[in-house]
Amino acid sequence: MQKIRIIFIFFLFLFFCYENLFFLDVFSVETDSQNEFDPLFPFVISQDHGGGITDISFLNESPAGKNGFIRVKENRFVNDKERMIFFGTNICYSACFPDKSQAEKLASQVASFGFNCVRLHHLDHSEIWGGHNAKSLTKIDPAQIDKLDYFIYQLKRHGVYVNINLHVSRMMDNRDGFPESNQRPIFDKGLDNFYSPFIELQKKYARDLLLHYNPYTKSTYSNEPAVAMIEINNENSIVAQWGWGGKILKLPEPYNSDFRKQWNDFLIQKYKTTSNLKLAWHCSDNSDNSQVGEEMLEVGKSQRRIESAKWEIEKDEITTCEKIGAGEIMKFNVQKVGKQTWIPQLVVYGLSFEKDKTYTFTIKIRANKRTKLFFVARKAYGNWDVISNQQGELNVGEQWQKLTIPFTVVQSDAKCRFDITGFKEGEYEIAETSLRCGGSFGVLDSNQTLEQGTIPIIPPKDSGFHHATGDDFCEFLAEIESKYWLQMYKFLKDELKVKSPVSGTQAGYGLRHIQAKLDYIDAHSYWNHPEFPNDDWNRTNWRIKNTSIVREAIKSKILAELSTSRVDGKPFVVSEFDSPFPNQYAAEALPLLAAFGRFQGWDGIFHFAFVHDKNNIINVTKIINHFDMVGNTAKLAHLPACAAMFRRGDIEEGKNLIRGILTEKKEMEIFKRDRHAWNSNFFGLGIDPRFALTNPVAIDLVDGDKNYVIPKFKNVGGNVYFSDNRNLYFDYRNEKEEGFGVNTKNLFLYSGFCKSGLSEKITMEGKGGLKLIFTKPTRLNWKTISVVSIDANGFDPTVENEKTIRVLVTATGLTQNEGMEIKKIGEEKITLADKWGDSPTLCEGIPFEIQFQRAKKIKCFPLDEKGIRRNQIESTENKVILDPKHKTVWYEILVEK
Repeated sequence: MQKIRIIFIFFLFLFFCYENLFFLDVFSVETDSQNEFDPLFPFVISQDHGGGITDISFLNESPAGKNGFIRVKENRFVNDKERMIFFGTNICYSACFPDKSQAEKLASQVASFGFNCVRLHHLDHSEIWGGHNAKSLTKIDPAQIDKLDYFIYQLKRHGVYVNINLHVSRMMDNRDGFPESNQRPIFDKGLDNFYSPFIELQKKYARDLLLHYNPYTKSTYSNEPAVAMIEINNENSIVAQWGWGGKILKLPEPYNSDFRKQWNDFLIQKYKTTSNLKLAWHCSDNSDNSQVGEEMLEVGKSQRRIESAKWEIEKDEITTCEKIGAGEIMKFNVQKVGKQTWIPQLVVYGLSFEKDKTYTFTIKIRANKRTKLFFVARKAYGNWDVISNQQGELNVGEQWQKLTIPFTVVQSDAKCRFDITGFKEGEYEIAETSLRCGGSFGVLDSNQTLEQGTIPIIPPKDSGFHHATGDDFCEFLAEIESKYWLQMYKFLKDELKVKSPVSGTQAGYGLRHIQAKLDYIDAHSYWNHPEFPNDDWNRTNWRIKNTSIVREAIKSKILAELSTSRVDGKPFVVSEFDSPFPNQYAAEALPLLAAFGRFQGWDGIFHFAFVHDKNNIINVTKIINHFDMVGNTAKLAHLPACAAMFRRGDIEEGKNLIRGILTEKKEMEIFKRDRHAWNSNFFGLGIDPRFALTNPVAIDLVDGDKNYVIPKFKNVGGNVYFSDNRNLYFDYRNEKEEGFGVNTKNLFLYSGFCKSGLSEKITMEGKGGLKLIFTKPTRLNWKTISVVSIDANGFDPTVENEKTIRVLVTATGLTQNEGMEIKKIGEEKITLADKWGDSPTLCEGIPFEIQFQRAKKIKCFPLDEKGIRRNQIESTENKVILDPKHKTVWYEILVEK
């Protein structure tokens, strides 16, 4: 046994001087190579859960809507009594239509976990029309709407509001006279933003659903106070669909003609004639590329031979690749890509570019498999800002191709580089490269004129046209967006008289300035969403990145992107968030989101999802898919603490808002530059995303602030990032010991890592004399612990009137199905293929000691899967050892004076 004393002197002293601060207090670390783990044990949180300390349905006022309609006032959701904050979950597809015997159980389940809102998602897919074999997708089935009515009635009875999604996944087909569904974008995304027959069908569905009278609640949904909010169209924008390319660019008839007509009408309004158009688009009447300058890529003479070029490889510590420059062909073999998507890359330094000039890049290339590469001109210093008008695309195949692509630059700079990136594992051969100033852009055929209405749809990348062409198309799409969202909003509010707040779609899919004209802003985010290399949602051919949000919170974009989706002056809701199974760190996700969201001042968060299938509403005893909570102990266990954090306000909102100014002009600049709207946030504005860890943040859509200066980030905590209210922290002092914590009067939370192979004694101190001592490692060297004062009277019995304080302790580690088989793919990704395992869900017990130092005595009860007490376990005065032998993730502790 080797014992190492670790003392943190100045840093710990500085922060422990203040009682309202908190930190990891590491007393000692002991090495023990002989540690053996206790076996995993079955623990499936019951769908009949409720009645004990884990049932926090008491947070809900019943019925939902008793205090009047939800509305927006001073940037918040309110009713007639108070501000409303929604802690919600998604229920999807057939689970939205449970039988009446199931409906009451499901509503009770949802309420018992502290949820006060359910997002009804994929209502329009098939069930509401009568199922997959329905004769039409335009007529609501009476039996199905009755099931939905009764379910919403039961939710209302249990104090649970609903978030109604209108269009999500209905895909019109031949049944209703709409051909070629397999050639259209999935769920008609983007297409239904401009194609009038689809827009009219959206209005018909909204009218049929929202004006439908629910006989159980005795109101229509347009006039129902238990409807918290309504979403027009999920993850759907013509801006996003165009930016991604795909089927929206090659629509079948009659959709393509309609799209092209609207585009040509826009151009006629702007340019009047084809001659004016050609002038603005820098179109030549021929494809002569002779007027180009000197070669920019070569060491010596103006030759295109590859051995003369100055290409260098950029790679990181994990990249394995080699450049073999032999004669006239350079072979570039990549055995392993880097940590970032752009590594490895080929780079030429020492270049100079002039603003608004045209440059032409030529490459002769082939690969051993089809690959999409990219090229870009950027600064060779600072933040490596991109100065080419857009990222060029190189579609490479097995045959030799000579690709010539013109581009322009938006800024002059004499210290630049030119990159080719996007390489995947494989073999590449390059026989020729050239970069010259000059060249010409796309040529319009003689039959492509405004007068004939035949100007083609412009793709987002590699169009061969001048960037002004794509810029015009961006303006055209923005016009479509504005018209669509505002007409749908006006229809709901003015014609259907909807009283609930209404949103359009999620931030990033469309433009912020347009979405902000509706009632609230919505956003979605997933940590390590499943990837499907071939067929989408293939049950066996998939993979997932198995990493921790806490560990990667700084270098990943997830928290900063999500928090800067918020628009100052509007309520903000995250209606989908998850760390999908089998990510082994998924227990961290919802506690982190709840803590972070409350600190940021968000108005609603919704986990995705509670259940998808009505057959899984009861008797689920294993983890059944990537997303569902039912059967997944890691996702369910910490919900009481999450509800306390987010709804009850156990965490204070941040104090000092950091704003990013996004004028309408600036947003269009970003859209035109990137050909999508995802960077209309701190990343696109050049603001340090680390602000999201320390301050509440938001995008401000003001027209301009002459006194505004982009803030500079400075973290006074070194490698520990404290929230400005000192309620939260991210600890990055030591590699492989990263952690996230919350410490307030009523709540203690820790999710993080310890060193591999060590049996450590780590002490963590909370408010009111709370202390946790860990003496044994865990399987993943990681754990998530939440300790919550259920009645919000803290952990110190000496300062409250109550004789006894009720505390719920939740401890989770590895969670999986019996017989599940994990297969590693590379360094970070895993899959189960079709080896998902079987019942029951198995859990790891987390051994630690918990102390309530200001109490005279405590009583501790392990809880069963329903949250009901088992036999009391032995405790010593004010402390107790929680051991895996108790085979639970939940403990109830009574703290007495």
